Amino acid sequence: MKRLLAFLLAAVMLCAFAGVGAQAGAPKKEIAAIYASTSNAWLQPLVEYKIDLAGQAFYSYISPWDYWDIDEYIPRDAAAENEGYDAVRPLDAGKIECFRRRAALSGFTQWRDDYWNGFILDGYHWDVIATFTDGTETAAGGWNAYPLFGWDLLHYALLDLTGESVLGRMGCYGWTMNFLGLIVSEITVFFAQNFR
Repeated sequence: MKRLLAFLLAAVMLCAFAGVGAQAGAPKKEIAAIYASTSNAWLQPLVEYKIDLAGQAFYSYISPWDYWDIDEYIPRDAAAENEGYDAVRPLDAGKIECFRRRAALSGFTQWRDDYWNGFILDGYHWDVIATFTDGTETAAGGWNAYPLFGWDLLHYALLDLTGESVLGRMGCYGWTMNFLGLIVSEITVFFAQNFR
C-alpha cells in the first residue's frame, strides 16, 4: 500500500511540475482581462465575470434562473450595454498589481484545458479564460474537478481583487472525491502525454 501511495504521489508531482524548466526562457505575457463562469448541468452559464485589468473594471452577471425550470434560464445579452453584465465596478490599481503577482504564482495560465472528475455526478462546471495584452488567450475549464496546484491561490487572489468569489466553489469542495478524481485525471494525462 505504501508503494502505491508513493507511486501516486510521484505521478501527481511529475504532472504538476512537468515543463516548468521549459518555460523559463519564455517571455512573460501580461494579462489584460479574465473571463470566468460557472455553469449548471446543462452548461448554461449561471454566473459570469469579466475582470478587465487593463481598463480597471469588474463586470458581473448572475442569471435569474430556477434550478428546477430550465426554460427560465436567461443568457447574458452580449450586444446590450456593458456587454449585458448587470453590475460594473472599478478596480483599484494597487490591487491589480498585487493580483498579477499572485496570479503568476498560481500558474493558472499553464493549467490544462480540461479537468474532469467522474466520481462526482452533480452539475458543477467552471471556465477561466485569460486574455493577454497581445490578444492571445489561454483557457481552462472543469467538471467537478480542479487543478491540483494553484486553484486556491487564484481563488483568493480574485477574491481579494474583486470582493467576490469569482471561481465559485473552492477546490477542496468534496475534498476526498475531488482528490481521488484529480489523481486519476493527472495519472491519465501523464500516461497519455508520455506513452503514446
